[in-house]
Amino acid sequence: MKTIVIEDELNKLNLLSHFLKKYCPEVDLIASCQTKDEGVAVSLGGLSVRIPTSGNRSIQLNPGAAMTLSGIGKNSSSSPLSFNVTANQSASFPANTWTYWNSGTAFTAYGSTQELLFYDEISQERYRVYVIIGNNFNNNMIAVERL
Repeated sequence: MKTIVIEDELNKLNLLSHFLKKYCPEVDLIASCQTKDEGVAVSLGGLSVRIPTSGNRSIQLNPGAAMTLSGIGKNSSSSPLSFNVTANQSASFPANTWTYWNSGTAFTAYGSTQELLFYDEISQERYRVYVIIGNNFNNNMIAVERL
């Protein structure tokens, strides 16, 4: 059974996820969504996602195990309103290292969004990552979903 848990308190979210994994192995937690300030990660399984605190403000990924990802990204900016789809790309992401999905992309304004759809060629899992930038890079909505 595929399940999404929505909880605004991180400790309760972690506890509920732990109990589901321990006592309900047939339940597959497939998504995590939280509002986070810059530099604070949202995680699902072995994949963590964040917006860095300085430098290029774009999605960074940190896998618990090495990943080789291929996929596309879709970006929008609210100032001025524009959309951009990145070409299909493939890259290796080392374990336990924060790495940009696309170092050439940078969020510039409140309300900017980025959506990534990618496939891990090693684990053969598919993911969707969606980010909406909050005011001054605080209260960013970050969603990670295993498809």
